[in-house]
Amino acid sequence: MSAKRSIIFLDIDGTLISEDGRRYLPDSAREAIARARKAGHLVFINTGRVIINVDAFIREVGFDGFVCGCGTYITFHDEVLLKHELPKELCVRIAENNHRCNVFSLYEAWDLNSADGRIKADSYAAELIEYFKQNGRPFLYDVTDPIFHFDKFTAWYNEDSDTRGFKKGIAEDFDFIDRGSGFCEIIPRGFSKATGIEFLLKELGIPWEQSYAFGDSNNDLAMLSYVKNSVVMAAAGDNLKDMASFVTKDVYDDGLYYAFLKLGLI
Repeated sequence: MSAKRSIIFLDIDGTLISEDGRRYLPDSAREAIARARKAGHLVFINTGRVIINVDAFIREVGFDGFVCGCGTYITFHDEVLLKHELPKELCVRIAENNHRCNVFSLYEAWDLNSADGRIKADSYAAELIEYFKQNGRPFLYDVTDPIFHFDKFTAWYNEDSDTRGFKKGIAEDFDFIDRGSGFCEIIPRGFSKATGIEFLLKELGIPWEQSYAFGDSNNDLAMLSYVKNSVVMAAAGDNLKDMASFVTKDVYDDGLYYAFLKLGLI
């Protein structure tokens, strides 16, 4: 077991829980996290999800904090250390651009989810929105409502979308992360899962050499590239595996526990 205090960052979908709709969280992952924390290590969620979209069954595992919205919202022991909110006029301009380009977007803020009801949702987006509603999360279908705002967003485009116009309209203020199959994640310029890690290393005084990140997809690339010890799941793409320090097993094969054990974190 590592004698030094390490800081561990975990992606959620495809890393901590399964990405097949079951949202399976293995007991072995709970045990690994609890044992690592008992050994003195810090364990954080680092996710593209905004904080209100982190399910209760995930929070109940027990973490030292959360890096949410790709570095736009950071907590440590229930204290909010960073909260980046976009200007209202920028939110309105982006929503108008996306409507004009026929790109369905899920606008995510630390306290609210929104979508433009005038644009037909992708089937996966529709399922996700229904899941949010069933779990009592605030949802707004009118982007012209005065309360509309967001911190980052995800979007789905197809053959009927003006993809070029969409990308041009967001280019000045946001970074585009291609998630494949017409799905993308849009992050405010200057923020990422990596900036969240950088912030916490400085805030908590933990050496970079003791940083670990676990992920499985392209929106994890920034944090996996930043940390000293990068761990990817077996189902990750070759681009992630090629740059990883360690490739572990998948969620259903107790991948987190296996990696924690092999890397001496428990």
